[in-house]
Order: sequence, then C-alpha cells, then structure tokens
Amino acid sequence: MPRQLWSLPLEAQSRGLSLAREAQRLLVWTDTHWLFWTNSKGERQAQSHFPSPIVAAAISEDGSAFVVAEADGRLSWLAPDLQPRWERKLKGKPTALAIDPLGLVAAIATNQGQIAFYYADGEPAHEVACPRPAQHLAFVPGTAILIAAADIGWVAAYDLKSHECLWRDSPVATIGGLAVAAKGEPVLLACFSEGLRGYSSSGKPLTTTAHRTPCRGVAVSHDAETIAIRQLDGVITGHGNDVAPRFSYRPDASVVDMAMGAFGETLFLAQGNRRVVAIDVRDTAK
Repeated sequence: MPRQLWSLPLEAQSRGLSLAREAQRLLVWTDTHWLFWTNSKGERQAQSHFPSPIVAAAISEDGSAFVVAEADGRLSWLAPDLQPRWERKLKGKPTALAIDPLGLVAAIATNQGQIAFYYADGEPAHEVACPRPAQHLAFVPGTAILIAAADIGWVAAYDLKSHECLWRDSPVATIGGLAVAAKGEPVLLACFSEGLRGYSSSGKPLTTTAHRTPCRGVAVSHDAETIAIRQLDGVITGHGNDVAPRFSYRPDASVVDMAMGAFGETLFLAQGNRRVVAIDVRDTAK
C-alpha cells in the first residue's frame, strides 16, 4: 500500500505546487499570496510574500530558478532566496506558467491568447498566438519544445528554436491537467469526460496510454513507466504506460495539485486540508 513519507502543515490553503525533480524540492503557493520552497524532507527553506494573488509558479529541475505569475499581470524571475531578479508586466492576465528543466527560459500564457517566452536575464525570446487561452503548459525535458493546452478543445506543441507549431489537435474534451514524459512521449491530457488522452512526440493519438476513467489531473514519471491520474471521485490511481494497474490511493482530503518524482517513486500532493504530503508508491509501482 502507498505510505506517507512526510506531511507539511500550512497556514493557508495551497493553490498549487511545482516539483524540482533533480533536487527533490517543492515550490508551493497559497491563497494568502505566500510562496515557499522545501528541501527533500518537506522542510521549508525560503519563503516570500507577494502583493497580489499568485496564479502560477514554477521551479527548474535542479531547483536553481523560480518564476511566479501574479493576478495583476506581473511575471517575476526569482533567485533561490525567492527575491526578484527581474519583473515584467504582461499584456493580459496570466493563465499558466512553465520553466524549462535547465532554468533558461520561461513560458507564460495569458487570457488574451498569447504565450510569451522570456530568457533568464529577462529579455523576451518569442511570442505565439493561440486560438484559446492556454491553461496548461509543460516543457518537454531535454528539448526546446513546449506543450500547451486550453481548458477545452485544443492542445499543441511549439518549437522555441524554429518558432513553429509542430502539431496541434482539437479533442472534444474538457482538459483538467497536462503532463509530459521525457522526449515528449507520451503527452498526457486528463479529461473530465473521456479520461486520459495520450499523444506521441509527433502529435499522433496513442491508444496504449488511454484510460477511460474521467479524471481532473495527471502526473507521469520521467521514463513514463508510471502514470498517476486523479479521478473525479478523489481517488488517485497509478498504472504503467500499458494501462496495467500499479497502485490506488485515496487521500484524506481533496487534492488541489500533484506531481510525481522522476522514477515514479513518490507522489507529492497539495491537499485541501492545508497540507502538502509526500506519498511513497514504490512498493506497489513494481
């Protein structure tokens, strides 16, 4: 059975989390505008308060670079002590945010249908227009490719080097979550109606990763050997990319956000009871 490794109580409701897989550190933000990050044991290392609500935040894989987007349209790149290195004012309100694994470039989506890219020094890199505002963003590890998805009916892959859209699809589904494994395959969408939807690195729909249970969230290990989905009934189930069951876990509170360790060994949950917990799923993921 999955077992709890640690639990971190919060003073306010968490709004999301981002995992630095190499460093095994978490970046967490709350509805009282606080942002903090932990060490591998779930202990707080630094924290910072922001003037407006935090819409999204992200941390690089090695835990050296941080970005945060606020409801007032501000994007900030932070140092490890969570103090701003630079700030930029966006054209619209932020809807989603991602940072590449090496901490070299950030992508920010807005409600005006743009995705803007910024280098670590604050210089703008590129900008693309989307048919719908992106609600989910994820960089493909080891590449310059960004996967973007709206809340309904749109998912696409963009190459930052060529400034081209590599592929896109218009699934008739409401999308609650996005996860991407190494080399961009599979790209996974958690859908409220049809369940888990998968794509190859070239944008071809995959039947091997399909899971028909309606879900609102998804996380995947680096090698895609373990996939976790957050079902509408609150249960989190884990399975292989062959859809073979691995584990089942019912949290003691609703889950706001989740992330999975690189090797599928740990599941990190931001819960609705003002706690962040780490769950060991290795015993059942073999």
